[in-house]
Amino acid sequence: MNVEQIFDSRRQIRRFNHIDIPEKNLVKNLLEKTWRLVPSKQQCMPYKVHVLGPDRKKEKEIIYDQSTKVEELIKAQEKNPGELKYPSLQCTNIFAPYVLIFTPRLSKGSPAVRQRIRDGHEYIVCDPKRYKEDVQINCIEIGMFATVLTYLCVEKGIDVSYNKNFCHWPKWKYMWKDLPFVDEPPYLLMSLGYRRYPNKEIRKPLIEDEYKENIDEIINWI
Repeated sequence: MNVEQIFDSRRQIRRFNHIDIPEKNLVKNLLEKTWRLVPSKQQCMPYKVHVLGPDRKKEKEIIYDQSTKVEELIKAQEKNPGELKYPSLQCTNIFAPYVLIFTPRLSKGSPAVRQRIRDGHEYIVCDPKRYKEDVQINCIEIGMFATVLTYLCVEKGIDVSYNKNFCHWPKWKYMWKDLPFVDEPPYLLMSLGYRRYPNKEIRKPLIEDEYKENIDEIINWI
């Protein structure tokens, strides 16, 4: 398949196969290739990718549990959390064989960047006191990493999905307390694996009236 066919074939997979799973070395190779290919401003890569493999069921259960509560928690504004019920949304893709958690990271910077800092230039992503402020750069670069990885995965027949239904605001930090390796606010979850129902995952949205708006509403020629 060419590039267009690969991206056009991607689906948001909700249920993954837990018997036939991608080999760890293959996934590791794809992550290393993505790291090598993805662009980054001054090569700082101000983010970290935590990888939960097939053996990390407990950690995935913790994420699933808090992801099912996030919408109700927001509505309740921390009132009577013990009485909250799970919303209908079920984030089953969190149980994919491989789950990636993207968080911000304090970049050390290359030797050239460190020299520029000594010369008085400002690099927020390398500033221990301010590196979390540059949310726009972090999110853009995480999106580019996810896009490159998506291409490489789909090219190898590995399905992917994305998830934002989790607590990522500092005041909800206690929701991640059981996963101490997530020491920064998570921005994105990405799931990798083989789809559970290869013949049933058709290009049809979960809600029938979901669709992309007209291209003229998105792309504005001046």
